[in-house]
Amino acid sequence: MRIAALLLTVAALLVAAPSALGCTLLSASAGPVDANVAGTVTAHVDPIALNVGLEGLLGSVVCSLIGAAGVPAA
Repeated sequence: MRIAALLLTVAALLVAAPSALGCTLLSASAGPVDANVAGTVTAHVDPIALNVGLEGLLGSVVCSLIGAAGVPAA
């Protein structure tokens, strides 16, 4: 009986919308940086973004365990 319930749960997760099967674990960004060294050398770095997420069945399980569910993966 427990195996049947587990199989139904897995089937429901596989049929669910993709946004419900994932979450974003980490999202960070740094704006543009300009550096001028001794007035001769200028360096410019464009904005940088970092997004770490899980999707699929693994994302559904792990995100629910760590409490990150409800934050859709990008």
